Amino acid sequence: VLHEYFFRERAGRVLTPSDVNPSYADLRYQTDAIAMALRSLRLYRGVIIADVVGLGKSIIAACVARNMNMPVTVICPPHLVQQWQEYGRDFSLMQLRVVSAGALRRHFDEYSAYADTSGERLIIVDEAHRFRNS
Repeated sequence: VLHEYFFRERAGRVLTPSDVNPSYADLRYQTDAIAMALRSLRLYRGVIIADVVGLGKSIIAACVARNMNMPVTVICPPHLVQQWQEYGRDFSLMQLRVVSAGALRRHFDEYSAYADTSGERLIIVDEAHRFRNS
């Protein structure tokens, strides 16, 4: 418990929001979350970023994606599609594909029909709690 509570990722430098785009601030809890998420992705190939509303979970996720330097697919509610497209520009995300959760089945069918799925792709599910009963 103490290790999990007090441990800070110190190995290697990670890009912070202001490194990528000077219009964003580097808030310590966000930069700590970015480092912890990257560590979890390295160790477990997955991470859940959970916090209360308004603390920048999407900014954290976008910065994690930038640090991963791989193609990104974001699955989000329809009202967040434009926001994620803006994050894609702000954080220069590679080969960003933003998919509305309402069109997920159609996107999956189209993607599996023509895509080269041999490479790795980071998948971000924004508002993942909406899938808890599916």
